[in-house]
Amino acid sequence: MSINGLTQIRNRNIMSIFNEIVRSDGILRSEISNRTGISLMTIGKIMDQFLKRNIVYEREYMTSSAGRKPALAFLNLNKWRICVFSMTDHVDVSILGLDLKAVYTSRVPVKNNDWGKSLDDAIILVQNYFNSNKNTVDDIVGIGVAVPAPYDEEKDRVVCPNRPNIESLRIRKTLEKNFNTKIVIGEDVKYAGMSMTEVYPEAKESSLYYMYIGAGVGGALINRGEIYRGIDNYAGDIGQLKLGDNQTIESLIASPILKAQLAAVGVCIDAPSLPLDWDTNADIIRLINNYAKVTALAAYNAACMFSPEVIVIDGTYHPLGEQFYQTFNKFYDSHFEPYERQKPKVHFSFGGTDYAVMGVSSLIRKEWLLQR
Repeated sequence: MSINGLTQIRNRNIMSIFNEIVRSDGILRSEISNRTGISLMTIGKIMDQFLKRNIVYEREYMTSSAGRKPALAFLNLNKWRICVFSMTDHVDVSILGLDLKAVYTSRVPVKNNDWGKSLDDAIILVQNYFNSNKNTVDDIVGIGVAVPAPYDEEKDRVVCPNRPNIESLRIRKTLEKNFNTKIVIGEDVKYAGMSMTEVYPEAKESSLYYMYIGAGVGGALINRGEIYRGIDNYAGDIGQLKLGDNQTIESLIASPILKAQLAAVGVCIDAPSLPLDWDTNADIIRLINNYAKVTALAAYNAACMFSPEVIVIDGTYHPLGEQFYQTFNKFYDSHFEPYERQKPKVHFSFGGTDYAVMGVSSLIRKEWLLQR
């Protein structure tokens, strides 16, 4: 077997064993073997590395007259930390344990469009957290930054011409002045898409397309758990795809467009649902149907271009209710009827930037676990 093949097996075994420990409140090595099919010898070698790196600890389970005493393995939740800065509308700070559960969160508003000042303030919050806890900054296994547009690694800038105060930031340079750890920076939509393979595991070994409808319309193509970025990091961004009358998908369904359209018929998008009498208002029904059709057409185009196993649509359409879903499904299904091709299953979600935090922290954790 090739070195690459052996590395893939090793990495798969490490993640399988780690995930069983995360899921369990203490687990025996024999039980890990039963659940995963991995030999006790392999589990022993990997567990020894976990113990050496202080990733897990073991507690004696029961006494034994001979041989190795059985021990329960527990994830060390008090040692290692992952930090994430999410920079969509504010600078949101999340500090997570190895189980990817937040132990600290905070939000730094962006005043006068001064993103640099807000990032500096967010860094101070992180430093204060570690100064006031048993952990130190040396316990940070990695820092993730989710930004609202593609990130140019070579120039250390967010490619976001319509938001020059973000584009002028040198995020990596700023963070490297304060932290000596791995730093991962990328587009929030891409990281959110990556986290979807945990929500919809049927797409883990195939492909998934994630479309986010927010201030713009972004997208991410995830293939076998990896983000496909293309040559310029824009792969999957469907928002600028032009439909009829030379209009882009983004210009038709982005949340500011929906908000303005709803306001025109007397509906506030911030309300949890439509007015009780919406089904007697022809203007509201027409708006919902048109919006659902364009969204379905965007999903159909994604299905044709990327041929994913699953499509996940996330965003601000939830006040539109059942009428939206019925029209979407009918219109989406109708496009596949003349053709003999696989129709990707569509799921709807409302996680947004929370999914981005999970995606980038999961990536950091995986890379840290697999390092030799």
